[in-house]
Amino acid sequence: MTAQLLHAPEQATTTPGTRRGRRISRRSLLVAAGVVLVLVVVCLLWQLAYDQEWVNPLFLSNPVAVATALWNGVVHGELLGALGITLYETIVGFLLALVSGMVVGTLLHQLPLVNRIVRPYLTLLNNLPRLALAPIFVLWFGVGREARIALVLSFVFFVIALNTQAGLLNTDRDRLVLAKALGAGRFETFWKFQVPEAIPTWFAGFQLGLTYSFLGAIVGEMLTGGDGIGAEVSIGLAVYRTDQVYAEIIIMAVVATLLSGAIRVAEERLLRWRRYELRGLAKR
Repeated sequence: MTAQLLHAPEQATTTPGTRRGRRISRRSLLVAAGVVLVLVVVCLLWQLAYDQEWVNPLFLSNPVAVATALWNGVVHGELLGALGITLYETIVGFLLALVSGMVVGTLLHQLPLVNRIVRPYLTLLNNLPRLALAPIFVLWFGVGREARIALVLSFVFFVIALNTQAGLLNTDRDRLVLAKALGAGRFETFWKFQVPEAIPTWFAGFQLGLTYSFLGAIVGEMLTGGDGIGAEVSIGLAVYRTDQVYAEIIIMAVVATLLSGAIRVAEERLLRWRRYELRGLAKR
């Protein structure tokens, strides 16, 4: 009898958590099953459209041919090699834009007079169609990777710079008043109060910027050639290898999703303290 009484509270406390875990597990399985079902339905409709020739088969290809091209490209390394070149251009261009954009955005925030002078030119350059700059970059840097990295930089720099400045401007006024009341200097106010408030806005810019970097690298390869996956898409379209083109598009979609997911994971880890703060459960 005593043993039953001792174990009763433990069962009462563990049962709700176990039930909740089971509900989450079932929900996750249901979502996964739904995702697979949608994919199967799309592939079946795609194959049906190909078999019935609702669209010219030369332009549509079919799921089996695309899956075969994807498998061959991954196994033999052709797609992965081209993807590696594109990712190199993406990461290098993104890092250059990240550093330069954050420096410029921070300086514009700290120097209001300079911001008022420079801002019209930034707006003008930001509104330029980036594709129109590609021939200029080719003229400056040739048809190598440098031109495509420059195009990526032009895609992303303004996103990072403007988001950096916007994040610093969105600091809560009460925090600034608190910093002044505590006697914090300009540097302490910036580093301890403004930067933590700006990080969510910055990460939104990082996520958008990384997506634009990948897009810029692919577009640059399609315009200037090279060995990247964008150039492979251009070649596949020229010779009507639609199965290869769709396989490359799938690879690009997966990689873009992974890049975006990597930024989200980094943001969640870095801003874990913010979730607890918002819940009133900040870790001590």
